[in-house]
Amino acid sequence: MCVDRTRKDVLQLLSASFGIEPPDIAHLRFAERKEDIWASSASAALDLASQRMPGLRAFRRTPQGLKPTSAFLVCIAPLLRKGVVRLGRDDTRALLLGRHLEADANDGFIALALEDDVIGCGRAGGGRVTTLIPTGRRRELLEALERPPSKIANL
Repeated sequence: MCVDRTRKDVLQLLSASFGIEPPDIAHLRFAERKEDIWASSASAALDLASQRMPGLRAFRRTPQGLKPTSAFLVCIAPLLRKGVVRLGRDDTRALLLGRHLEADANDGFIALALEDDVIGCGRAGGGRVTTLIPTGRRRELLEALERPPSKIANL
């Protein structure tokens, strides 16, 4: 797919779903291979002929539209102005275990956050939220939730 078209699709999703405007990510370059869209801050053009794409897999084209990866949402977390569902520990645990939660969120892909920390991608629809965080990452997060909340010492 054309690089300009890919960038247009990415910018449209980020603006509509997450409140991110083009100047916020002007430093990023996007390249598409098959159904994956990769993001890189490298100043050189992305080499589509390369065996391994540089940067981070940021999106996947799905029948429901562009799906942001959990890793990409974590990386751009400070830029997210909307589309974030903030959860407490118990609700986060329930989602990570595969349960659905009721939530007031616009239908579509969302960023899931444990309090103020974005932890990955989810999907909202019909007043319910589900997680789309990869299984391995879910296990890591569940393990981390078993530990007591840390207290940051004043420096």
